[in-house]
Amino acid sequence: IRDFNLLIGEQASGKSTVCKTIFLFKCFKNIFRQFFMEVLRDEDKTCSQKEMLAYFNRESKELFKKFFGLSFELDSNTKVSYRYSEGKTITMTVSQGGYLDFQLSNKLKNDISRMFKIIRQEANKKTENKKNPFYFFDQTLNEMIYEWLSKEINLIFNDESKVYYMPAGRNMFALLQSQLASLRLEMLDYTNEMFFHIVENFSQLIKDGPIAFAKQEQSDEGLKIAKSIFRNLGGEYRYKGQGAVLATKDTDNRDVDIQLKYISSGQQEVMWIFYLLFIWLIRREKTFVIIEEPEAHIHPTLQYEVMKFIAYYVNKTKSQVILTTHSPYILASANVLRYAGGLNARKIAQNVVSRDESIDPSKSLFVEMRKNQNNIKLYSLCEDEDDFIQAERIDYISKEIDKKFSELISVDKG
Repeated sequence: IRDFNLLIGEQASGKSTVCKTIFLFKCFKNIFRQFFMEVLRDEDKTCSQKEMLAYFNRESKELFKKFFGLSFELDSNTKVSYRYSEGKTITMTVSQGGYLDFQLSNKLKNDISRMFKIIRQEANKKTENKKNPFYFFDQTLNEMIYEWLSKEINLIFNDESKVYYMPAGRNMFALLQSQLASLRLEMLDYTNEMFFHIVENFSQLIKDGPIAFAKQEQSDEGLKIAKSIFRNLGGEYRYKGQGAVLATKDTDNRDVDIQLKYISSGQQEVMWIFYLLFIWLIRREKTFVIIEEPEAHIHPTLQYEVMKFIAYYVNKTKSQVILTTHSPYILASANVLRYAGGLNARKIAQNVVSRDESIDPSKSLFVEMRKNQNNIKLYSLCEDEDDFIQAERIDYISKEIDKKFSELISVDKG
C-alpha cells in the first residue's frame, strides 16, 4: 500500500472486498485503544493480558461481521495477513468449523503487552491518588488521555493516520440528510453508516459555507481551495432554516438556495469528496482514505479536477488514498498526473502540472483486478516508475463496440 493507490476491475472482481479488508485491519488498533480506555475508566475493572487478547479476538470478529455480514462465506483455506511494519502483523484464519481467528505476531503482541502493563499500573494507582494524571475527573482530562493513548498505539502500529471510508452511492446522503433524526442508520451497511456519521459531524464545521470556514481558520490556502470548489460545484454547501442547501447564483447573478435533494446527482456524489478533503487539508490531518468511484455521475472535465485535488491533498497532508474506478477518464487523469510527477522530480513540468498536484511514481500503485471463476488475480497497470498507465485496460470494451459497429456498417452496405 503506497500513498496513491488505484484499483480497477469489472463488477464483482473484488475491489470493494480488498478495500474493506484493508480498512478492517486499519481499524484494529482502535479496539486496543477502546479496551485501555475501559480499563482506565472502570476503577473496579481487573484484567489480565489473556483477557485483553480475548477482548481483541471477540471485538475483531464483531467488526468483521459488521463489514461483511454473517453470510460472507470463507473456506478453511482462507488466510489474510496484514503487515503494519517489520515483524508486526495480524493474521486472520478460518477453522474447519468456519470460525474466525485473529492472531498477533509476537513482536506486536509484546509491544501491546508492555503498553497494557503501563495502563494497568496507572489504573491501580488512580484509586489511591485522585491527583494522578490518569484519574478521570473531567472531560478535558478524559480527552487528554484519549489523545495520549492514540499517540502511543499509533507508534505501536506504525500508523498515525485517521481512517475514513467514502463508499459509492454518496448521493444518498444528500437525499437523506434532512431525515437524519428519524433515520435508522443500522439499516445501512457498516461503511455507509460510518460515512453518514462523518458527514453529520463535519457538516457542522461548514454550516456557514466552506469560504466562511476558511476565513474563520485564517487559511489563505483554504480560501483559495474553497473558491475553487465553489466553481467546480457551481455553488457551496450551507445549512439554513430549511436545512442543507447549495447556495448558488441564477443567470441574473442573484443568490439562490437549492435544497440538496434537488441538485444534480453528480453534485451530490462529489461534494463530500471535495468538502471532507478540504476540511482535513486545512487542519493538516493525516488520513488514510478509501474513495469508491470518485467519477460517479460527473463529467470527464470534473473527473480531472477531482483527481488533481486528491493528489494535492495527498501531497500536502502526507496522507494515503485508495481509489476504485470504472472510468477511463480517471485512469487517463492519473496517467497525466503520474507522468507529471516523474517530470517534476526533474523540475521540468511545473508550468504544465504543478508539483503539488502531481503523483509521485515511486509512491503510487495502479492495479487491475481480474476474476476468473473462483480466482482473482492482480495485474500491475505499469511495470516500473517510467511506464505509462495502460488506460486501454479499462477501456477495452470501446474496441469491442467499435468492432461491432464496423460489422453493422459492413452488413448495411452489403
